[in-house]
Amino acid sequence: MWPNKVAGDHPLVALTARTGEEVYGKPSVLVPMTGGSSPVYAFADPLKISVVTAGVGYPGSRVHAPDEHVRLNDFLNAARHIARILDGFADLG
Repeated sequence: MWPNKVAGDHPLVALTARTGEEVYGKPSVLVPMTGGSSPVYAFADPLKISVVTAGVGYPGSRVHAPDEHVRLNDFLNAARHIARILDGFADLG
């Protein structure tokens, strides 16, 4: 796995933050670096593709615990957020 990060002023970061605010109705919280792994590494570094993640959940979701869960409304909003990000790709040019 290769580490990867995107500059905070990258247009994809701005798009993700803006569309998050549109869906959730409040400013996005940008977390510049977190630990963990995902399939992102297979694309980001070898293909030189900028990648961001749009999180889903709430503080009580018990991430990675045996009773991890997500509320249905959070899941639906995350899907709306990702759809808006995808729709905005065309404007990134």
